[in-house]
Amino acid sequence: MSHFTFLVVLELRLLAGSSLSLHSVSGPHVADANVLLPPKMTYPEEYRLQGSDGCFKWAWDHHDILSVLPEYNVSNHCSTSARLRSIAPYSGRKETAVYATDMHTGMVIRCKVYIGNFSRIQIFHNSIKLDLDGLATLRVGAFDNEENVFSSLVGLQFMWQLMPEADGLPYHLVHVPLKDSPLSDCGGLCGEVDIQIILEDSL
Repeated sequence: MSHFTFLVVLELRLLAGSSLSLHSVSGPHVADANVLLPPKMTYPEEYRLQGSDGCFKWAWDHHDILSVLPEYNVSNHCSTSARLRSIAPYSGRKETAVYATDMHTGMVIRCKVYIGNFSRIQIFHNSIKLDLDGLATLRVGAFDNEENVFSSLVGLQFMWQLMPEADGLPYHLVHVPLKDSPLSDCGGLCGEVDIQIILEDSL
């Protein structure tokens, strides 16, 4: 039996669905009107809130459950994104808000952030069969008790087991470390995968 831990990458954001996104609009805006995060567990849970067509100053309510770390463009020292971190253990469902103020127009954009607990998790995959030496990526999605999908699971660790469908039959699946997989070849543009590789190597 093969055991290994795995930190889910931000590709899970694609599972969030249209209910947590805004359609493209002109002028300063942020990509998400609502974000659902789990509470802090082993590591603080993190999600990148992406803005565009503006230069933003960030503020937020309830500093005891959420921190916001602005990210700046090196060329013009302008912030167009921020990392949201859930920093408190679970003590009931929480609701707060993040405010992005465009420095040029004064426009204020609000993103509501919910901190909730898992009701269930589910494995998502695209590959039913694999060629010899083929590679498949499995992703985990998490849901609350109202079937809302969590925006990010970065920081969580999962234990996986490789099991044959029937007892006694051999199988030849192996775990490929992220640093040895194509997912690591992203030119420094996927910081969440970098976090995952560091944590995977630390175990």
